[in-house]
Amino acid sequence: MVRAATSLKSRNWNSKRKGSKGIIVMISIVIGLLLTLMFLLLFNVNVSSDNALSTPNVEKFLHASSALTLENEQRFTSTIKDCKRVAKCKQHLPNEEHPNLQRVAFISTGKGPPEKLYEIFKQAILIYYGNDQQMMDKEIELVNTQHVPPYGYGKSHGWTKIIRIMHSPLLIETIESLQSSDETLSLEDIVHSPSLIISQGMRQVIRFHCRISHVAAHTFMYNLDLSSDQFRNQVSKAIAYVTAEPGHHPKGSDFRHIDRMENVDAYLDKTLSAPLSNTAMQLNNIVSDKELKQLEQVLTDELDSTDNLSKWPCKSLWDLDGLEKDGSDIVSKNAKRLSPDCNAPYTSCFVKRDLCEMKGDALCG
Repeated sequence: MVRAATSLKSRNWNSKRKGSKGIIVMISIVIGLLLTLMFLLLFNVNVSSDNALSTPNVEKFLHASSALTLENEQRFTSTIKDCKRVAKCKQHLPNEEHPNLQRVAFISTGKGPPEKLYEIFKQAILIYYGNDQQMMDKEIELVNTQHVPPYGYGKSHGWTKIIRIMHSPLLIETIESLQSSDETLSLEDIVHSPSLIISQGMRQVIRFHCRISHVAAHTFMYNLDLSSDQFRNQVSKAIAYVTAEPGHHPKGSDFRHIDRMENVDAYLDKTLSAPLSNTAMQLNNIVSDKELKQLEQVLTDELDSTDNLSKWPCKSLWDLDGLEKDGSDIVSKNAKRLSPDCNAPYTSCFVKRDLCEMKGDALCG
């Protein structure tokens, strides 16, 4: 009985809605729904079109990078050291006229993508300081360089903190490093060179990172991998560490600093939505399995002969076959660009190997 009454009530209610007024209301609702649907379809088309133009195919980039990974790549990456513990990682302040000024090194083996990242990193720090250039200049001096720090503590290299830029797989960083020393050479020229300059360049990049990791034994260092799927978050954390006062951890729990980092993160979301390099995609169509095997042997030899890069000092950037004495070949140019600069501000080379590297002396006799 209850069910029948309910059914009757429903029929009576529906019948009352029938009429000219009810029909008009229903038509209005249908027209409104159709217009809304048309708007949403148009909106979705526009959004999809914009995303197709502005959003990179990150998965394709990561897949291309993965295809270039050498068999011993993990052995190499395990040698890469950082240093973030305040008690252990010294933060030297070398500028006596401005004793609170941090000198932060932005160090990499290449110029292209690392230079793009340097500009983004610098702008992000400026945003952190409320776009106040004077305030930023009082706190941080950010220096972009490809020279390895000389051996020794802060009084040797003159850096408060070091940001090391990597680009895995190792093959990608090697290519971009060599191109930074001779921009006239194409990827094909480097990969298919009869003198195998790519093998020599890879040895230099490995030795460069050996040197940097030795410095990480005592100096603050944060590593950024341009090919990491967590790259955006890595950059945000690096900025938090760099902007922290010397000898202190980032103050992310402080509401004032949270507000600052929110602005930084919004900027990074826009500028780091796309990979900074397309070398991986280009190399996939150039490098053969035979060439990858040759490079795997190079990496294995460097790791085996140095006990996984733990021996001190690291092998010389100049100790390679085929380098021209006049420094005109690309491998010599690369060694010169990556070697310590003993004449740089606040820099002192106390270890003989650094002076030899700077002069291009492979034997250091």
